[in-house]
Amino acid sequence: MGYDITSVDPEKLADISQSAYYKKLQQELKDRTTTQQNQERDRTIDGEDKKEPPLAVEDVAKSMAIEDTVNVRSYTWKDDKSGTGLQMASRSAPVTSSVDLAHDGSAILRILGKKIDLTSQANRLRQQYMSSVIQGKSHNAFLGKYAQFKVGIYGQLLTFLGSSPSELLFLHKRAIDNGIKENQAAMAETVYHIELSELFHGKNKKTKRAMMRYREVQRQLIAQMNNFGHTGYWTQPRLVEEELTQCKRIQEELSQEQTLLKYQADFYRQEV
Repeated sequence: MGYDITSVDPEKLADISQSAYYKKLQQELKDRTTTQQNQERDRTIDGEDKKEPPLAVEDVAKSMAIEDTVNVRSYTWKDDKSGTGLQMASRSAPVTSSVDLAHDGSAILRILGKKIDLTSQANRLRQQYMSSVIQGKSHNAFLGKYAQFKVGIYGQLLTFLGSSPSELLFLHKRAIDNGIKENQAAMAETVYHIELSELFHGKNKKTKRAMMRYREVQRQLIAQMNNFGHTGYWTQPRLVEEELTQCKRIQEELSQEQTLLKYQADFYRQEV
């Protein structure tokens, strides 16, 4: 149950306010409040007494002045008191450099250096340039892009060695012609092996995998010829013509082998 202050008798409240303890408590609170006010007034007065008068503009500039000394090689730069900027303190010593200009380092190069001379490698660079041109026409797109990058590198080196643009163009055309001839020779060999395998082994399971490899090589050669700029060169009629040519080649080789075997047989009969 809560305590209701209104239920206190007013006469008793009056007796409490007139008691000695209550009066003593009121006096202590009053004295404490007076002491705090006096302390705050003293601090305010002390703070105003300690404030310094504002400095003039000239005094502020002097206080912010910085003695700056910068050493750059043989010169000494100091802050100019007149306000015009930095002034050179000494002009007697010449400008020096940390690089030794008196010696070109040839003695060190003779001992520790290695001379890079690409002049003797010019022929090899030309061959690699032509090989890269041919590889750049490969059926493999990634290999072709990488080879084209090498073509640019070798071309820059050859230009550095004195090759003219007309010479590089001649090498490029010669590489394309050689690549076409190599493509034709590779196609002829591929067709030859296909016809020879079918002639001796026929179309069975043993030769199926080999025939798949030969056909894949044919597709790669056709794609390479297209990259050389001869699109549609290996048409079906041309491939049939190549097959006939290789069949004749096989027939000639078998005829030569037959003649050789007859000669050996006759030779053995005469010995017997």
